Amino acid sequence: GVGVSLILTQRVGALELAKILSALEVEDAYLNINNLNPRDQQHIRSVALSPISVVHLFRQYFFELDTFLGTPVSHVWLSPGATVELIEIHTRKTIIEKTLETSFETTTKAESAITEEEEISDAIKEDNKQDIKFGASVTASYASVTATSSFDYNASQQTAREETHKRMRQQTEKLSTEIRKNYKTTFKTITETTDTSSKRYVLSNTTDDLINYELRRKMRQVAVQVQDIGSYLCWQTYVDRPGESLGVAKLIHIAKPAELDGLHAPDEIPLLLPFKEDKVVTIPFHSIEDTDAENEGEVYQDGVEVDDSEAFGNLEKIQADWPIEAVCPKGNYVLTDVEFDGQGQPVAASRKGDITNADNKASFSLHLNTVDFQGQNSVQVKLMLYWSPAPGANDEAIKKNKENIEAFKAKEAVEYQKAYVQNAKERIKLTHQIKARQNDELREEERIVVYRKLIQDMLTSGISMPDDRTRHVVAELINSIFDIDKMLYFVAPEWWRPRLRFFTQQLDESRATPPNYLTGIEAFAKGILKKMYGLSVSKSPDKLAASTIGWGGIEDPARDNYYITEDSEPAKFGSSLGWLLQLDGDNMRNAFLNAPWVKAVIPIRPGREEAAINWLKGVEGFNGIGDADIYHTNNPNEKDINGNPLDGQKMVDVIMDLAKKIQKKHEEAVKNGQYPKQDEIADPALVDEANVVTSTPIDRVYEHGFYPLQGGFRANVQGNYEIFDQWIEILPTDQVVPVEVKYNPKTGRQV
Repeated sequence: GVGVSLILTQRVGALELAKILSALEVEDAYLNINNLNPRDQQHIRSVALSPISVVHLFRQYFFELDTFLGTPVSHVWLSPGATVELIEIHTRKTIIEKTLETSFETTTKAESAITEEEEISDAIKEDNKQDIKFGASVTASYASVTATSSFDYNASQQTAREETHKRMRQQTEKLSTEIRKNYKTTFKTITETTDTSSKRYVLSNTTDDLINYELRRKMRQVAVQVQDIGSYLCWQTYVDRPGESLGVAKLIHIAKPAELDGLHAPDEIPLLLPFKEDKVVTIPFHSIEDTDAENEGEVYQDGVEVDDSEAFGNLEKIQADWPIEAVCPKGNYVLTDVEFDGQGQPVAASRKGDITNADNKASFSLHLNTVDFQGQNSVQVKLMLYWSPAPGANDEAIKKNKENIEAFKAKEAVEYQKAYVQNAKERIKLTHQIKARQNDELREEERIVVYRKLIQDMLTSGISMPDDRTRHVVAELINSIFDIDKMLYFVAPEWWRPRLRFFTQQLDESRATPPNYLTGIEAFAKGILKKMYGLSVSKSPDKLAASTIGWGGIEDPARDNYYITEDSEPAKFGSSLGWLLQLDGDNMRNAFLNAPWVKAVIPIRPGREEAAINWLKGVEGFNGIGDADIYHTNNPNEKDINGNPLDGQKMVDVIMDLAKKIQKKHEEAVKNGQYPKQDEIADPALVDEANVVTSTPIDRVYEHGFYPLQGGFRANVQGNYEIFDQWIEILPTDQVVPVEVKYNPKTGRQV
């Protein structure tokens, strides 16, 4: 049991002094836990947690007292001259998280090597290791941590005894019930002899009467006693967010690609494409307006002769615009452009006006820009016709191609989704099947993390260590004052300060994004909206939404939902809480990762109490406790080691007095004495010269064995290192004993 002291400090000002002087009762004059107002910030700030606490250690003993036959588990009757062969088969199921071969070895060892007397003690040790709140890697039993505003040493030890009694009694009762439920006996009657490794019993009735046998299970009577084995002054402190520096496992899993071999891209319907057609047209020489134009020795521009220098001659003109009609060799085409090529002849032409398209035909006007007929009656011009698909000619093909592509992509998406779901199911199953690492290794890692915080940030805070030699000296000094290896830590439940976390099962490939300022602000804002106003937090679209079912609530984005499959193992503890989970961690590791803080308690070595207090004053301070703080109590039995009342003494002096009391108790632990005492046991007559042993108070039970405790439980502290608790447990064995019985044929009752 660990006692935590809540110290309510009160520095007296004018108003506080007036209140103290006007108070009718002493308990009303000073701030205490009974009149503390939780809404008054001044009251809350006046509370200080003492860095010094007391841990009380207790040892549990198990004694084999007696065996007896329990209730019948089966019944066998034999007629005269009959013979019955019984085969007793014992079934004990042991689940061991190892390979099958190792499982057989461990099971065999459990049946042959482990003694009956150690079964319940081993079960209790294992139960202690699975305590989520308690993280010490030791085998002793500890009570829960409680806070008190009293420095009364006896009161804290009495409270620790009561808590230990309650915890140990419930623990052994639960484990005894589990042990009783683990036994199962099956009896089979056969008519042939079979060689088995099981136990075989042959019962024969050589009498003339009917014989009845009851098969009764052999039971064990085990006594449990608890002894106070010492108290330690401890340094206690808090380590915030202890799981931040612990790494988590990364599962390597290669996702299987989608099976697309059976899918083929659709053949694309060809579209009508633009093309060019070459065409040669003949333009005849035609004089107009009775100008008697000549086709030789004249160059005409836009149908008019260029050189008009002849005497008494007319201005010669020819026809310059000629209608051209073209028929497209393909359907659903229109003429969009025309280019001209004189093919080396002295002619230049261009299109005049727009192109007219109708019924797969095109017409336009060809204009002769310049031409020299060179005595010929005509001139040839090469036309390059550019045909393009008519408007809407490709609409049907484009629509059909789009439909084919969409159908193909839909089938492809189905295959991708199918592969994604299969990979997700496989990953969910694999992550749920990962075995937790060894309990001792996980606890030791957690202890190392706590040690880092304690040693680096607290015990050596402010100490200059310029070189390795100084570090060696400081390490030896700390280890000589504090028993570092016996450090205990208590994990605070996550509900004390729910973290604003957004952890969910990660099934996609990791995409590392470097943190930035805006990302942090956004996450903080989302957390505030969810916590204060209950607004749903936007999340990325769920790719598995179409493949998941539930019993309601699976579409609520504010819930911390998780995935399972039809053949996956049960999810880890904390999955429904949005916790950060370690794939190969146990429940205690996951609770540690999400804990807001842990309380660390390091015992102070006996005889070093004053040195430890002085060290803590120098490196950590006393959490606001100074020479001006006075200790007040209403309990007149709270006295210092010299018998003076503690009320009114300085808080620092009260803590130093507590250290002296602990030191005095340790001095008693090494002194030999005569045990047992007559006032301790239920029957004082059992104590005589032959039964008294000489031993230290801590090892006394190993010397004199079991003696019934007077009263069964002793809460009041009368002395140090007392045996203060005792009870009896009834445990079954794997042995069954036949007992001959007779029954009254009229009443049916056993005689």
